[in-house]
Amino acid sequence: KKTITIGNGITVADYGFRTILTNERPQICFVGSPGFKWHGLDKIKWLAQECPDFDFHLIGDLGVNTENLTHHGYLSKEEVCDILEKADVAISTMSLHAKNMDEASPLKSRQYLAHGLPTIYAYEDTDLKGGEEFSLKIPNTADNIKTHIEEIKSFVKKCHGNSKLRGQARKFAEDNL
Repeated sequence: KKTITIGNGITVADYGFRTILTNERPQICFVGSPGFKWHGLDKIKWLAQECPDFDFHLIGDLGVNTENLTHHGYLSKEEVCDILEKADVAISTMSLHAKNMDEASPLKSRQYLAHGLPTIYAYEDTDLKGGEEFSLKIPNTADNIKTHIEEIKSFVKKCHGNSKLRGQARKFAEDNL
């Protein structure tokens, strides 16, 4: 039988886009909620410890802030958008394997791309093929961050202040989401 899968979509025009960023240090963000193991917050916090030259922003999570990790808790849509518009990279769902899933189309990823944010993710995305220059797909495994940390660091460095990649991410969102 012929089938079609339609992933989540968003109204891209509702999200601000900044072509040029001048962050001294790479800014990495994640939007989620505590208690959802498949988000992979534990992995992102570990990554922050291993990458002291990057600043991490966890929106929707409370915890102890460190020199390079800020827990913002729940914010309004405007406050979330303000942080995302200033970020260099976003991290999407990292532990979908925790609920025995391989494919998804998280709204957080759609919002990231609408803001022009290059995105790191660990699942089969309904709309992304996995080889886009503005995204980094890593395996959907328990040790994915640890086994791909060098790829992640290289991707973040490539994306830091990269207007071209931001433009590609936004264009993809406009054309596909």
